[in-house]
Amino acid sequence: MPNNNSSQEPRTRYWHQMNNGQRLLELWYWTAVIASILFVLAIPVGWYFPDFVPGIVGRMYLGIENYLGAWWSGVLLFMLACHSYDAGAAAYDRAPRIARAWMIIAAILLFLSADEIGSLHERLSLLGHFLGVSGWAILLPLGGIIGVYLMLALYTFWQSGDESKQYVLPLFVGFGIFGSVAIQEYIEHAVDWGSGAVVWIRLAIEEGSELLGMIVLLRVTLRPCMKIASNYEISNRRLFTALSDHARRIFFILLALIPIFTIMTVLVVDHRGRLTNWLTIISFVTAGLFAFSRVMSGETTMYGRYTALAALCLAASIAPMYFDHTAVWSISDFVVNKQILVIAIICLLVCGNWLVSFQTQSRNLKMLIALFIMFTVAVPILGSNETFVFLVMQVLAVLTLGITYIVISDSESHQ
Repeated sequence: MPNNNSSQEPRTRYWHQMNNGQRLLELWYWTAVIASILFVLAIPVGWYFPDFVPGIVGRMYLGIENYLGAWWSGVLLFMLACHSYDAGAAAYDRAPRIARAWMIIAAILLFLSADEIGSLHERLSLLGHFLGVSGWAILLPLGGIIGVYLMLALYTFWQSGDESKQYVLPLFVGFGIFGSVAIQEYIEHAVDWGSGAVVWIRLAIEEGSELLGMIVLLRVTLRPCMKIASNYEISNRRLFTALSDHARRIFFILLALIPIFTIMTVLVVDHRGRLTNWLTIISFVTAGLFAFSRVMSGETTMYGRYTALAALCLAASIAPMYFDHTAVWSISDFVVNKQILVIAIICLLVCGNWLVSFQTQSRNLKMLIALFIMFTVAVPILGSNETFVFLVMQVLAVLTLGITYIVISDSESHQ
């Protein structure tokens, strides 16, 4: 009789040979796969059973902007950008050209993340109509530029002659599947699909293609990240290295973008995605990744508290896409915006995590946290008009990111 456990031994051995960071990356990949499948399945479930947990399944619908489906796609693309940057940063000393190719891919993925949540290409199309030209007159050159840079990056990998050559085909396939969505969208608007089951089938194929392309790209970008995670003790290089190496620059760039994105959003408020949502989401996700990167590298013993901080930041990033920006709660004589109130409550929990977890803080840092707490308590009752909501949720997210940088860096300097 064959041993039924023999086929499992190589996989089990492979898992035990991983360090903490590699296991978490592998878990992240399969979590992304399962989550993507669930989001696609939410399309037929919502179609045939609209009353089935509508507060969750209904908000997971991938075909509507400013819903959880757009949040998931945008965050997944942002994670792909971070993984690509990690691959480039790790290759910079030995192969600068390969590093630049990874950076190009990271920039493309970051743009696609902003487009997924902020509807950039729809906004550019509106700009074209405002200027008196077809939207395609702007979108086609932009797509051509992105395509040229992508092919340049792939050609660089191919020409390298080393292990980078193995990334060319899967990257081409991943971007090809993802890019096929543009053709599917063109067909969507060119054909009358009626109102039958073919509507949800077409949508599931379109959105499923997009997520499948991302999953293929995730598997590819995780390869170099696995090597980074395996060599942390030697190289002292963390995952999500951009968030540590350029923390101050990232904070000030995001801070400078707040008024720009607020004005752009207020000028055209419609059902499309909003860049204010993207900046809020990415700021919270970045804060969470900055904390969780310490868990992945195994350099801290406070796994639970760092993980809790990351989970709180992830929860805060969901709020702008779960609650509509006009949704309010009436509390006594106050009308409180749901987005701001939920984000403010989570930010207060983050402050509690800072104060409990990092007890070596300086007096000035404790004062900074106290000021942030007072600001966070005050903002829910200051207003609920849309301009205020768009502005405040970005400010809360970016300040959370900035203080997280300071608190963790201060804690590490005392170790």
